[in-house]
Amino acid sequence: MASLILSFQGHMPWSIIDNPGRHADFVSSVIRDEAYRIVAPLHIRNDGGYTGLELSHSAQFDFDAPVSGFELLLSVFAQPGAVEVFDHFGMLLETIPITRHSNIGRAVSTKNNIKRIFITAPSNETNCLLLRLDGVPESTRALWLDQAIPLSRELDPDVCAEVVYGETGTLRAPQGEEPLKNGRRFIAGVAYKRYLTDPTRFAPRRRPTDEELAEPTIEKHWNLCVDAANAAKGDDVKTCRHFAVWPIADDGKSPTKQPKIKDDWPYTYASSITERFGPMKSYVDPKSDKTYIFKYCGVP
Repeated sequence: MASLILSFQGHMPWSIIDNPGRHADFVSSVIRDEAYRIVAPLHIRNDGGYTGLELSHSAQFDFDAPVSGFELLLSVFAQPGAVEVFDHFGMLLETIPITRHSNIGRAVSTKNNIKRIFITAPSNETNCLLLRLDGVPESTRALWLDQAIPLSRELDPDVCAEVVYGETGTLRAPQGEEPLKNGRRFIAGVAYKRYLTDPTRFAPRRRPTDEELAEPTIEKHWNLCVDAANAAKGDDVKTCRHFAVWPIADDGKSPTKQPKIKDDWPYTYASSITERFGPMKSYVDPKSDKTYIFKYCGVP
């Protein structure tokens, strides 16, 4: 048995998706509005930089064969909702409240014999970012939503540039561009390695508007993010798959705890920092002229 990942990160926002839908030759879906009508047209949406399949008021995913567990990642901007889990007899196995950290919702089940999940999204502002199914037959074709893009496909450089800009677009390097250039290239390399299957560990990807690009400084830094994405195309980051963008502590080694990053891992794995790119000036919270891009190797 294997795991199957349905990720919706590689699609153009606002592209039209079939509803009812068929995914990876294993999952069938139907999305309904508050009046229980099938939503048509259905779209891939980009809300706040999180690209995913819109779920309207409720979404039902049925599997061709029972699975042994799942992980569901959602973008949630209001009420988080819940997930009901059913077996192949149609019996309710459990109801899982969607837990939310910032704008990301998550639901996990390890129940056996799961045949259907039903997602209630009362805010009508929820997108499905990723669905991982465990215990899927080995013969299942692990393909993307439209069954045309295999999961093994590399990230598109244009999307990679948006990821890099989302992480670093507000950074400036008054002491010299080289640290920011190198840090951006590392982030791009990490994005190529794992963005498609783990998008929620990155800041929302961003692309400047035409009006923003009329500003020379913004145009310059967008083009530098594009350069970083192109330069990193063949990079092998090996076990260095994590980074943090944060002000440095007074000891000059790791991210500061005042203010603290919400996740604990950047502090738990401080000994895994192998390189620091900076200092740089950040114009968003936490505003600082001692912001660094921290490179972590060997973090699970």
